[in-house]
Amino acid sequence: MLDDADPVHVAKGAMLFKFLNTGQACISPNRLFIHRSILKPFIDEMKNRILKMKAGNGLSREGGREGVFEYLETKLTGFSV
Repeated sequence: MLDDADPVHVAKGAMLFKFLNTGQACISPNRLFIHRSILKPFIDEMKNRILKMKAGNGLSREGGREGVFEYLETKLTGFSV
């Protein structure tokens, strides 16, 4: 990012692209080029945003596992494997 970029806006975009699909997208960036003059505020904003993230099991009740199972049961009712 260039020196006239808003570090908060840059951090929002970086979070979106880096953590899209839990970071497993083939286009997930591994390097960010940030101008030296906005590097500290950018890092501070990224750190704050990352610390607010919640890690956990995506299949827990809170993660929607039951909804997935219900959906599969209704769609697969009557089919044999």
